[in-house]
Amino acid sequence: ILKLQFLYFIGGMEVKHDAQLALSLEDKMDREGVVRSVEIGWADGKGHAMMASRNLVKGDILLKVPKKLFFQEAEIDNLTQKERLIMSLLHERKNMETTLFKEWLALLPERYSTISSWSDEDIESLGTQLRIRQAKQLKKDLQRGYERLSDENITFEEYSWCNGVIDTRGFTGRGDNLLLIPYGDMFNHSPEGNNCFELSNDDEYFTFTCDRSYAKGEEVLLKYNALCGWEQVACYGFIDAQVSSMFQYPLHVPPLTGDLHTATDMDILKQSLLMEGSADCCLTLNGPSAAAMKLLRTRYLSHSDIALHTSLDEVIAATATQVSLENEWNIWAYITTYCKSVLGTHPPRMDEPPSLSLSIREADKALLETCLALAKHRMTTLGKQILLLSEEVDLSKQSFTAALQLSHEVELMRKLDASK
Repeated sequence: ILKLQFLYFIGGMEVKHDAQLALSLEDKMDREGVVRSVEIGWADGKGHAMMASRNLVKGDILLKVPKKLFFQEAEIDNLTQKERLIMSLLHERKNMETTLFKEWLALLPERYSTISSWSDEDIESLGTQLRIRQAKQLKKDLQRGYERLSDENITFEEYSWCNGVIDTRGFTGRGDNLLLIPYGDMFNHSPEGNNCFELSNDDEYFTFTCDRSYAKGEEVLLKYNALCGWEQVACYGFIDAQVSSMFQYPLHVPPLTGDLHTATDMDILKQSLLMEGSADCCLTLNGPSAAAMKLLRTRYLSHSDIALHTSLDEVIAATATQVSLENEWNIWAYITTYCKSVLGTHPPRMDEPPSLSLSIREADKALLETCLALAKHRMTTLGKQILLLSEEVDLSKQSFTAALQLSHEVELMRKLDASK
């Protein structure tokens, strides 16, 4: 736990401070044609940091790195681009004394704390089974990547380190190509940080530009990526301070039940739409994502919902908004059950010091409790609307289930009247 607390405060990695090595790196970068208005400093709790070397205004160049200093991937067939970068990193690291990137490699963290490198004990401390499964899958993916290389000269620890370098320090170039930009990767992260950095049109430079003014000696921060809390931990090994506002919790959409041999056209339609579900199906502090609502509306389509529309295309389009009161009520009833179920397995907070896993647990709990309160409120509101609608057909004394069903018939009659 103490180790995790230490890693949390320094951005998820073990860092060593060597001022002389940093100066040597900058001296080499200057000789190689790097244009810069920043210098490497040290920020407590973060490690190495990029500081403005003079007063800067919006539009000034922070850093301009020529293509010859981009870390080149190894030319090996039948490997992915990331695997080629890993092989190149391993080669340069084993030839430290002769490589152009000697100082840069020496300044890199000795290990990374992205989730794929966590111990089984750390993973179990995440609490909920879904998070534990997600973390274990990341570890499996890392192991499979190592086995895919099938190189007995590479240890798993070496492969894991290279993977951490690329995940935490890489940039995205044209066509989603991975880029390692030595020296340009020394900026720390902030969700409000500078996001003005790009590859030049001729691919010859990677340029970082001021998006505001900086005083001399002020730390310049970058916004690494618009990742949610869990993805941020998985990729970078840290969480932003305002963690709960960035978190998402995966939402499982229940499968259709019944015999496929007796499936109706509606069942087949629903099944095909559900199979198109994406990773965007999740809960947020504002409730279910748009993708989640669309999938749930599809999942709970009834024959009455289908009857409200004249074509299958119209049915598919309708799931982007409220289909019917009954459909919407069923959705929020399921979300209520889902949140209660997950919270029921959520471990209580013990007397434990701050850690990355605790931050994740607390963020998940806050999000699920918020969604549960929202779902209960929506169920109450929809229930009142359904009962009020049922009174139009003199059903005030009928059961709520009957009111749900007949509200459909009222909506259908209204639609038919409108079409006439």
